[in-house]
Amino acid sequence: MGLHDLIVSRYYAINIPRYLGTNLESMSQHPQLNVRVDESFLARLDEWRRQQADLPGRPEAIRRLVDAALTRARIPSAVSYKRKSGGRSG
Repeated sequence: MGLHDLIVSRYYAINIPRYLGTNLESMSQHPQLNVRVDESFLARLDEWRRQQADLPGRPEAIRRLVDAALTRARIPSAVSYKRKSGGRSG
């Protein structure tokens, strides 16, 4: 992580709750989900973010995209998903 990225991440960590009308205490009560993605995924995510009027942060962008997908799609109860790369599933 470069200096610019560090400064930007610190800025958003401090200021995003203010924009959302929440505080850090209320945000910390929600479960946290950590996901690993490759550079290609991040590039596509960042491109989508830049197309939004309010330029959401990556976590908010992922929440919006997942919410839209779950709202619009009828997802069967059991879905077979094959990962591109090896490793653990789940």
